[in-house]
Amino acid sequence: MDEWIVVLVKEEGDGGYGTVAMLSDLLALIRDTTSSSPLIFLQRGLHDIDNQLIFKSNPQFIFHDSRGFEGGSADEIEKVTAFIERRAKTWKLSEQLHAIWYCLPTDGNRPLLEAEDRFFKISVPLIVIFTKFDGLVTKAFQQLRAEGKKIPAAHAGKVQLAQQMLTTNYRDQLNSVEFKPSAYVRLDDMRLEQSNCIELINETAKTLNDDALLLLFVSVQRNNINLCIRWAVCWALAEEGLTSVVEWALAYFPHVWRVSSSLP
Repeated sequence: MDEWIVVLVKEEGDGGYGTVAMLSDLLALIRDTTSSSPLIFLQRGLHDIDNQLIFKSNPQFIFHDSRGFEGGSADEIEKVTAFIERRAKTWKLSEQLHAIWYCLPTDGNRPLLEAEDRFFKISVPLIVIFTKFDGLVTKAFQQLRAEGKKIPAAHAGKVQLAQQMLTTNYRDQLNSVEFKPSAYVRLDDMRLEQSNCIELINETAKTLNDDALLLLFVSVQRNNINLCIRWAVCWALAEEGLTSVVEWALAYFPHVWRVSSSLP
């Protein structure tokens, strides 16, 4: 069965719990009873984007994790960009990238660098993930208080102001580049139990124009049966003939359907 390869590009301040929590929620990871860390099936070193990060709960998802652009480090940006460009050009199916998840914390003030603009020019679907929105809400609350708003009024208006700040300070800037991101996803505090990444999965699926890539992406969703059902139904409705309908519907469930035969 094929594998789905994702590059996690992280900005400064988006390391630590953010990435692990996001992947844990995404893959419903099996956890060691004595540790809060996910069980990793294969990990060849740390903070090297060439290394693979594979989780035991779903080894078909392969991640390449950057260590983050500390202070907008041009050297680290160059390493990540070179890796992505090299993988985007390769003819080897086992090395081709399928998506880039660009994690951008919204609780800081660092602007997008010109060097980072190169990410958006690569012919791989790029989904911007706005993380730590709860931190931006806190900043919005502080701004309202500084403007003289009383505490109840500041609490009432902080989320709306944070959404405006997200649009003005981040989305508008990203939309101004020549090659715009394929999609945007906003994640709040990933340390909370109720956080989930279903929107990230759905938005990633929507960016895939290649039918084969979409089938591959959906078919490795072991823990998101609703997505498999959604796309299986969409394809089944578009097909004619019972055989074709069955083939396309089952194609989205390669990890659950079984083939058996019996001798007369």
